[in-house]
Amino acid sequence: GVADLILLKRKGNCGALLLEAKIKGNYQSDTQKEWQKRIEADGYKYTIFHSLEEFSQIVNEYLALPDE
Repeated sequence: GVADLILLKRKGNCGALLLEAKIKGNYQSDTQKEWQKRIEADGYKYTIFHSLEEFSQIVNEYLALPDE
């Protein structure tokens, strides 16, 4: 259930960025979906990405958020 990658950097109103890698045709398991709900409820950002380009865009946008 735990995300594949975790960036432990507080940005904006998020405590950290958690990233789940999925290739086309793969989907989150029920356990992963439940874990995502819990993580988001605790103030963390959880995102799924499907390519290196998408990963890079997500991380760059997150790091551009203001520090709190």
